Amino acid sequence: MKRQCPSKRLVIGITGVFGSGKSTVAQIIKGWKAKLIDADAISHNLLNKDKKVKGEIARVFPEVFNKDRIINRQRLADLVFKNSSSRKKLEKIMHPRIIKQIKKSINKIKSGLVILDAPLLFETKLNNLCDYVIVVKANQKQIFERVKKRFCLSKGDIRARISAQIPLRKKIAQADFIIDNSGSKLHLINQLNKLRRMLWRS
Repeated sequence: MKRQCPSKRLVIGITGVFGSGKSTVAQIIKGWKAKLIDADAISHNLLNKDKKVKGEIARVFPEVFNKDRIINRQRLADLVFKNSSSRKKLEKIMHPRIIKQIKKSINKIKSGLVILDAPLLFETKLNNLCDYVIVVKANQKQIFERVKKRFCLSKGDIRARISAQIPLRKKIAQADFIIDNSGSKLHLINQLNKLRRMLWRS
């Protein structure tokens, strides 16, 4: 009988360019009884609940707060993706805290499969925490269609978010596995099942 999960801890990082479908892949693998660590969810939680984070953002980006002192994430995103200097300031506030929480979460897990869903996996060197890295790719037309449908962003906004990340070709060059999310959901699942069989034999 095949084991349902590794007996020792196995950390798989999942990344890709904005809109490639990495979170879809992460959710499918989560169904393999994996524990999911979501870098975006950690970021959102820090923005919503961490008083020190909100204080630093209020000092640097006071214009992104609503009247009730809640951070407007859309306004913040519009600001930082249109200005690389602003983006770097935000990253300086957020990245050390996100990385710290991710490391803490991984260290708490002693066995089984761990999925690290992180759009900036390589940019933040979080790939060094992973046993394997999956890069999810899709064609540009599909990326634009998916993002536009989900976030109602213009092509310019989508390009700005993609250009803020390492180019896909460079991510692929560092990947252990590449998953093509350009086809059907069944095609995606078949690729992941093949990957699962490979990993469980290793």
